Amino acid sequence: MPPSSIQRDAPSVGARTARVAGLIAVIATTGAVFWRTAYPTITWWDSSSYSLAAATLGITNGPGSLLLTLLGWPITRLAQSSAIAHALNLFAGLIAAGTAAILYLAACRLRAISDPDTRHPRAVAIGATVGAIGFALSASIWEYAVTFTPYILTVFFTALILLTLLTWWAVADTTGSWRWLFVLGLLVGLDFSVHRTNALLLPGALVWISLRHPRTLARWRTWLLGGGGMVLGLTVQLLIIPISRATTSPLNMGNPDTLARWWDYVTLQQLGGHFLLNLWPRNSPLWSNQVADVVRMLGDSLFRTGTHGGFLGLFSLAMVVVGLVALARRRGRLALAVVAVLVLQAVCTVLYFNIPEAYFRSLDRHYLPLLVTLGLLMAYGCVTVAVCMSSCLAAKRWIPAVSGAVALAAVPLLQAVGNAKASDASDRYFTWDYAHNALSSLPPNAIYFTMGDNDTFPLWYLQAVEHERPDVLLINISMTNAAYYLKQLIRDDPKAPLTLSPEQRTEMTSREWTDSVQIGPMSARLQPMFTGTTLLQDVVRLEILRANNWVRPVTLSVTVGEGGLGWLAPFARLDGLHWTVVPAGDPAPDPELLRANLTRNFRYRGLGDTRAPLDRTTRFMGGVYYPAILSLIAATRARDGDVACRRQLEWFTTTLPPDELTLTDEVREALKRACAG
Repeated sequence: MPPSSIQRDAPSVGARTARVAGLIAVIATTGAVFWRTAYPTITWWDSSSYSLAAATLGITNGPGSLLLTLLGWPITRLAQSSAIAHALNLFAGLIAAGTAAILYLAACRLRAISDPDTRHPRAVAIGATVGAIGFALSASIWEYAVTFTPYILTVFFTALILLTLLTWWAVADTTGSWRWLFVLGLLVGLDFSVHRTNALLLPGALVWISLRHPRTLARWRTWLLGGGGMVLGLTVQLLIIPISRATTSPLNMGNPDTLARWWDYVTLQQLGGHFLLNLWPRNSPLWSNQVADVVRMLGDSLFRTGTHGGFLGLFSLAMVVVGLVALARRRGRLALAVVAVLVLQAVCTVLYFNIPEAYFRSLDRHYLPLLVTLGLLMAYGCVTVAVCMSSCLAAKRWIPAVSGAVALAAVPLLQAVGNAKASDASDRYFTWDYAHNALSSLPPNAIYFTMGDNDTFPLWYLQAVEHERPDVLLINISMTNAAYYLKQLIRDDPKAPLTLSPEQRTEMTSREWTDSVQIGPMSARLQPMFTGTTLLQDVVRLEILRANNWVRPVTLSVTVGEGGLGWLAPFARLDGLHWTVVPAGDPAPDPELLRANLTRNFRYRGLGDTRAPLDRTTRFMGGVYYPAILSLIAATRARDGDVACRRQLEWFTTTLPPDELTLTDEVREALKRACAG
């Protein structure tokens, strides 16, 4: 080979080596962090339901995130039942590390398109590595990288879509560029089986294509290939039908086993239908609530190093600005395309989600794709600073070189330091402990009524995956309003006390409840649970009590609240995390049962560690122990006196610090008076 050829090839080989080294560094660093800080088991909300779906091949709430279930299912075959949730959480960390790696490649590709200068391959790799790690350690990405939910898979697809757009930009003038439009459509279609948020990138993608090669949009092949790829990706959703028909999982939400029910499922008919597309009227003020919510999430996650990083977060913001300015100076049209994608993505996000004011749950998870686009600009800014630093070092300009190095190092380090405490979930067992406590304290063969997500899915997970208390018939009273769920209860437990026909239940909901009911020795006056209107759930609860006729213990989760007891309130005895329904009215507490559950059998790992921040759901679920605690303390005082009362109260307030939990004013006042003289 001639020397001239060797000289020309050397920079290319060096660039490839530097790029591979950077890629390995990104995957190794982020993967190690996420594996070290992953949840050891399930957590609240989506974690429990998606872990259960993956382990049992079930169907979660629409739109289902079926692709996540299919990817997680083989992981669950490789782990013991007690370690399945942890294995899935580790898998989420791999997806997050892969997302950071794709962002790294996208930043390198953006640099190659905007500036073909190949004199600083190591600097480019270092800058992209720093930016990708800084992005991965931002608060929101880290939060979802340690638990198995669809949201981390969504950002993985976002990064792939951005890399595909950049790749197409580089080859748009070649004859083979159509392949990347097919890939683009395929990725968007597949994401419909994850979370659909990336569909909001489509308007920006169209602007991207028109800015680079406007004639592409006028060709029929563009629409055929892009649309064909999307349709191919969408067909994954059809797998829902055979899975729904075959599954024995507790999760078969909506029972979408026919084409008609499948359509209702994917269009979210139970939640309002039409893919929840509701742009107007706005559910809350557009600017002060909806736009502000998105801005708050982006600021807290990427620019404030966690919760309150103050000016330190300006390092990340500065990299975004540097990246945008540098891109505009080098390739103005490309900078315009990136800005168009970001702005249209933000606009579509705000318009589509249309959140109500004071919504019960944060929607930060739905804004994550926006964070990826900003992360790309930040990584590109880091590349720009690294290249400038390399040039300064070559020219022996030490002050700007050192300043650049400090700025680069600050991006990932400040994110790591600022977010480590809140994001390290390696010793958080709050959800598993609650589910175990709730199940283990129930009497044998109990019928157990729950109400919402967090008092149901974790318990289903322990029953179906870890095989704890399979004797308990767990009934989510809210879901009994759906006919498919009643059929599923009978399928799972043929002895379930459900004896009425659908027509009989409908007839009972059509009239006002003013009569009394006699169930064995119990005599009670009927009334709907929450409203003046009789709902199917009211009928089902009465049906079960009548058909059961005291054969199996009937219990209700404390999470239904005293108001949720309804006409059963006079017959409910608080036994810890559940009320037990007894035939006689005004039952006295059972102090020994309370003492056994609350002081010996229950686990409270981490709730007493005030150094570890508790999320809002954990604070609420930790607070539901206190009504039973107050009952036990009152019994202790009556039997053993004030000294024993104060000793026991001190143990509970140390184990479950009231200031760290969500308690009603009534409970807080009762705690103050619990052992007063």
